[in-house]
Amino acid sequence: MGHPIVSSFIDLIAWQENILLVNKVFSGTDDLPTEELYCFTSQIGRSALSIPANIKEGWGKGTP
Repeated sequence: MGHPIVSSFIDLIAWQENILLVNKVFSGTDDLPTEELYCFTSQIGRSALSIPANIKEGWGKGTP
């Protein structure tokens, strides 16, 4: 059985799963106290977004 054709980083299962994680992270931060909005919540969101961003960046550089 062959591997599916990957023509974009969007086709990568790792990227797709991490987008789901990002959505869960942002949904989970909705219930944090308002005073955490610009500190802890922001840091959590940025770190969650860095995973798919790094996958996209690596794809753009042509790295395997």
